[in-house]
Amino acid sequence: MCISATIFSADTNTIEFSLFSMIPVGWLGLGIGGNPTGMAGNDLAICWPSTTGNDAVISQRAATNNGQPSVLTDTVAFQVQHNKSGLSSSNMDFTCTFSRPLNLATAPIASTATSINVIYAIGLQAVSGSGNPQQAKIQQHAFTGHGALNIQRKQGASSDANNSVTPAPGTGGSGSMNGSTLQSELDKMLADERIYNLLVQVHGILMTIAFLFIFPMGAILVRFFSHLHHVFRWHRPLQVSGFLIVIAAFACIFIAAYKSPQGPPKISASTHAEFGVILVTAMVLQICIGIFIFHTFDISRADRPRLRLVITTWMHRFWGYTVLIGGLIQINLGMTLYGMWPTGQEAVWYVYDAWVAILVVAFVLGSAFKWWRDRRGKETLSKEVQEEE
Repeated sequence: MCISATIFSADTNTIEFSLFSMIPVGWLGLGIGGNPTGMAGNDLAICWPSTTGNDAVISQRAATNNGQPSVLTDTVAFQVQHNKSGLSSSNMDFTCTFSRPLNLATAPIASTATSINVIYAIGLQAVSGSGNPQQAKIQQHAFTGHGALNIQRKQGASSDANNSVTPAPGTGGSGSMNGSTLQSELDKMLADERIYNLLVQVHGILMTIAFLFIFPMGAILVRFFSHLHHVFRWHRPLQVSGFLIVIAAFACIFIAAYKSPQGPPKISASTHAEFGVILVTAMVLQICIGIFIFHTFDISRADRPRLRLVITTWMHRFWGYTVLIGGLIQINLGMTLYGMWPTGQEAVWYVYDAWVAILVVAFVLGSAFKWWRDRRGKETLSKEVQEEE
């Protein structure tokens, strides 16, 4: 993908952007004015080939974070340059050239600027929906990037024949490939993208099952029903099952990283990835403490090390709460990073927030009930002792 920005002397209040792709794409996107490395706050221009292929369609959108961009208004400030946009005769190359005012309120550009920070994205899946481009459904991107884009200054007007800013087809990149080779490469990218998206979704589902259901259930059992000793027969298999599910989810995202069309990202590329490694390490330690307690706690042993057992039990308890809270945070980071494409994030975020609230309320009320039950039990025991005396 090549991007250019040009201000012509005949119209110094307008800037023209040209997006050029050397491979068949579903859509191209450009964002300016917000987060220089993410979608938040950027004024987004998303364009794709028209139904006839001899023009481009453009949509203006915005996003508060990485996710499905929303429509601000049906009045689009971007104007497609029809004579500079569309598919090539081979339907391989696609160009979208559009202009916009420099002083646009959503992302103003100084008239003296020599460069601007931009983010860009390429989607391989076709845009769905017809009619109003502002209502079209846009699938998740396969490639993204960001950087500083130099602004060119040219004499004359955009319509001048010698002011074409689109790279010539067949120069550089994949332009040297023949049609069949290029199509084969595209088919492979599409296949990898489908596998990548599937593995990421499976990863998210498995993590959700583990951290929102299995681990909280295991923690609630021993927190509120520890007086029923048989609950430990359920606690251990539940937590071990959750841990195995997390390992499976970890394997899914590891494989997905190598299937990503953009290539495997570094762990340091996101807080979600860094925190995930820390969380898995913390879980391994929690499992080890649990195994130690399981093999140490034997009520038939008269010489069992009670002090060491008490210390490790409290370590296991509080470390478990730490891991559980970390898991809830990790789910939040994962949903934010993935953006809950392509349906937007509202519904799933409401469900997540509601379920976390239910867990917190259950823990608070359960703790209050446990305190009341223990206090009542002590009072009853004290009364029985007094009666015996």
